Amino acid sequence: MSAEYVHERSLNALASAARSLGIDLDLSKLAPTRRWVEKDALVPDAEHMAVVCAILQDPRETLGIDLAQALPLEPTGLWGFLLRTSANFGAMLNRAERYMRLVNRYQEFVLEDRGREVALVSPHPDPSPYPRREQVVFAHLGHWITWGRQLTGHAIPVEEARFRWRGPNDPSPFENFFGGRMRFGTQ
Repeated sequence: MSAEYVHERSLNALASAARSLGIDLDLSKLAPTRRWVEKDALVPDAEHMAVVCAILQDPRETLGIDLAQALPLEPTGLWGFLLRTSANFGAMLNRAERYMRLVNRYQEFVLEDRGREVALVSPHPDPSPYPRREQVVFAHLGHWITWGRQLTGHAIPVEEARFRWRGPNDPSPFENFFGGRMRFGTQ
């Protein structure tokens, strides 16, 4: 698959998550083009970007973690199969990191070994091609944590979450989601 296209099922999963949050999207206008490669429908990256930008117009501070929790794992095809068949959360993240470059334009996370801990780090570009970069980062990291929780049946608390942006007016939804110490405005 060319980096200029996104799988339609990924776009539909994102649109479904947004709609479940009450965000109205007209995919027939925002992403009308399909390219077929064998049995896969692909959507041009520019149209995928238009959908993401439309979603990011929603002003809520919790948009990224809300999307992450609403993003279904089931319709992700082979991707979901690889993740569901991982031995544990760490193995799932290692598989995801390895295969991510094949299916995504932007790497959603990298794993950094920090001795007894592993850090899930978002290398999303700054400046971002999307508005509200912080919400994109929350969505990227949040859906992996959410999927890990779904697949393992465990809470998987985050010991510490650090973000460069100044932080939300109300940090409690983020503390509840991540389950650990939150630090905003860090480097």
